[in-house]
Amino acid sequence: MKTIFCRLVLILGAFTGAARAQEDDGASGKRVKSKTAAPKKARGESQPDYFWVKTDLRAGWDSNVYRTPSGTYRDPETLADARHSPTSSPLLNPEVRIGTTPVDNGTLELDLSLLANGDFYLGGGNTSNANGMKTELKAEGHYRAIQSKTGLLRKLDLGLEGYVAKEDYNYLHRGTGALRKTQVAGLEEENRYKYTETGHYLKLRTDFGSHTRWKFDIGRYSRDYEDVTGLGSYDRNVLHIKTKIEQKLGDTWELFADWDSQKLDYKSHRANSATGGLVTGTLRVYKDRETGFGLEYGDGSWEAKARYEISERRDTYADYWSYKQNKVSVKMGHLTKSKDHYEIQLHKSNRDYEKETNPAGEIRTREVSSVEAGWDHKYQWGQPSAAVSYDLQADKDKYYAYERIVAYVGI
Repeated sequence: MKTIFCRLVLILGAFTGAARAQEDDGASGKRVKSKTAAPKKARGESQPDYFWVKTDLRAGWDSNVYRTPSGTYRDPETLADARHSPTSSPLLNPEVRIGTTPVDNGTLELDLSLLANGDFYLGGGNTSNANGMKTELKAEGHYRAIQSKTGLLRKLDLGLEGYVAKEDYNYLHRGTGALRKTQVAGLEEENRYKYTETGHYLKLRTDFGSHTRWKFDIGRYSRDYEDVTGLGSYDRNVLHIKTKIEQKLGDTWELFADWDSQKLDYKSHRANSATGGLVTGTLRVYKDRETGFGLEYGDGSWEAKARYEISERRDTYADYWSYKQNKVSVKMGHLTKSKDHYEIQLHKSNRDYEKETNPAGEIRTREVSSVEAGWDHKYQWGQPSAAVSYDLQADKDKYYAYERIVAYVGI
């Protein structure tokens, strides 16, 4: 299927994820998707050469740097009701990706890549606490065992990936942007979600006939978090399996279905009882499942994609952290004859927690709505772009309810 979703999606993802480690859900265990792969062929581009460098510099404005709650909330440090106005700030988001393909003879391919990406807020005060960096070094090899234009099995591609990644963002108070402290002892915990991740994956890609493709990945990764005095570590080992099947319906339409499973084994963090208390002599174990399906259209000028997703987390000890979630996503893109590329994305999700409660003792629920729109144009000297995103998160725990707008221009 022809595609025009390309660099703009990457940029939107980088900006809407700014200041991400101040979110308590940073402990979710979801693997951060890699962006270090060689730039994909798009809009008539040839594949990268032996060595490639790609840089992006984005300047923008964030209306709610700390994701400050929209109304009155229960402060997790003082346990008193509080209210703060959102803090806005200009920011810079530079990114550098470097890669090389030392081996590519048609059957064997080896790719090496390095990513460095950062968020730097310029608004003064506590906004600098939201600054942070992510780096990733990755090696990926492919063996194209079968490549054929006829027959039932037309492609068999075996891949092996290994990587080391580091994320360095502070854990912040959502109301004030101050570095977080524990409620009881006042211990500093701003480094609680900084981690180094190492992992490896075995990948299988197969084409059956000219219309069916199957993808299968299995791997393990480990996260080592910085130690924080007096607090349990979030260090964990994760078994990750995912698969996807794509079925073409002619030249422009495609059906797809995907499934993702992760088992998170914490190395030392105790499990929680049904009321949230830590249980001596236990270890926390989560099982995450995600199933999605959808339809995609692309004719080289217009593209649309709709996906529905059902996911759940199971806390295997007493279900305290368990939840179920459904999500709907829609993307539309258009490439004009003058090479202007426009795109809009809509997302809506609802999450119901099993036993976790807010400060009033009510079972938590969460509803998230987001809209992203952008433009870019490819020139020989560069690719200017602009985008804006809006996020609205409602939560029974008001500390996690917020509105946020991020806008930027980049090149």
